Amino acid sequence: MGGTPIEAWMSEEGLRNFPDAIATLQKNKDTAYVQSLKRRVTVPTVPVDAGMEASPKWYETNDPSKGWRPINVPGYWEDQGIRDLNGVVWYRRELEIPASMAGKAAKVFLGRIVDADELYINGTLIGKTTYQYPQRRYPVPANVLKAGKNSIVVRVTNTAGRGGFVPDKPYCLFAGADTVDLKGTWQYKVGSVFKPLPRGEFQAGLNPNNQPAALFNAMVAPILPYAIKGFCWYQGETNTGQSQLYAQLLPALIQDWRRLWQQESLPFFTYSYPATWITSTCPARVTGPPCGKLS
Repeated sequence: MGGTPIEAWMSEEGLRNFPDAIATLQKNKDTAYVQSLKRRVTVPTVPVDAGMEASPKWYETNDPSKGWRPINVPGYWEDQGIRDLNGVVWYRRELEIPASMAGKAAKVFLGRIVDADELYINGTLIGKTTYQYPQRRYPVPANVLKAGKNSIVVRVTNTAGRGGFVPDKPYCLFAGADTVDLKGTWQYKVGSVFKPLPRGEFQAGLNPNNQPAALFNAMVAPILPYAIKGFCWYQGETNTGQSQLYAQLLPALIQDWRRLWQQESLPFFTYSYPATWITSTCPARVTGPPCGKLS
């Protein structure tokens, strides 16, 4: 499960040497405490999106003259002058489509987008994705594309951090042997700005997936009776701000799972960037196969 800390995947016994995690775990056993946190959560109000309220809507019009400004794709809007904006930003561009592509089924590659997106071509909704991680690869039905000028509009919603189009990904529209490059200058317009919450207000609630031992209890414990040959572990972004602690937690998780499956040498592969699988973490206190790389 993406976006979760390693502590959530460890058993209570595996966390015994981490007092902060154990303290949180013990507090979470108190139903009254958990309910009090739920009552304190402030759900942010999503403001109106001007692009959806307009008539015609921004994905329906081909007129870029009113308030649209140039922006580069790919790229994040915070790097291009739109500072500290969480909200909805619309992107549009006119494409020149050759007659050989007109009327044909096609495909759009839009790399990755932070966070959510909706893609429209000539006013038709082609596809949408609700979170940032998947590659955007949308099929375009036949008869959407026409020879000559076509409009492509992407409605991007970002809730935190830098919003926009992730660099170094494929951005193109293609059908058969014909390809139209989507990188370059687009136009943008802000549809909505999300009001920031007072510092710490939204975090006052309880995110169940992030709690110590929560995902272990829900997803690991039920499969303990099954035989297993090893683990492939790709996780860690949520613990980025605690790298030194993570260096202790990962070996503890390895020990924890090997103990639970009663196999002290059970293979455990962790992923390190770039593209290298490393066998275990192999500090002196972790038993198992020797450190090594799989090519």
